[in-house]
Amino acid sequence: MRNKRLIALFCFWAWFTPALARALPAIVDPVFHLTLPAAIYTHGFEEFPAAQLKSCGVVVRADASYRYWVLAETSNGNMDYVMLDGLVKPSSGAPWQADMQGVFLRRSAAGCSLIDPLDQVFAYYQSYETDSPAIGGAVFVALARDAVRRFSAAYGSSARFKAALVAQKRLPSLSILKNALAR
Repeated sequence: MRNKRLIALFCFWAWFTPALARALPAIVDPVFHLTLPAAIYTHGFEEFPAAQLKSCGVVVRADASYRYWVLAETSNGNMDYVMLDGLVKPSSGAPWQADMQGVFLRRSAAGCSLIDPLDQVFAYYQSYETDSPAIGGAVFVALARDAVRRFSAAYGSSARFKAALVAQKRLPSLSILKNALAR
């Protein structure tokens, strides 16, 4: 009986998940360091236009394909801050590859710029207060809260997201992420 349930579950998953999502690799997100099936990104997060990556200062290859998703976003006055992660597919026929760092962008009416790779942003967020233009701590608190909101929605609920963090032993040690999870 158990095998029949597993087969039925697999058949449902195979029918429900588009072929592209099944062809994509697992991704280790740069915020919580969870290993995620790409279907979580493709179905749970807003896709960022790949054409904008280059205009934001992200190094892109003309012969590669890019798919990036918004992990967190917030506004502070006339400036938007966006945290992205995604996949790259070289034109050589190689399979899709995960971006292991992600990107942290600043957008305004004047344009878009790359601030840093995303993987260490929350660990060193206080150092951005001395940047020009400075990014205050409130921006990072808002980004952490938005990341928790988006991951919870992608997992279907806050409880499922927290259960994934526990199951993968990825409960955050950084206070800014702990506080965002506790809300």
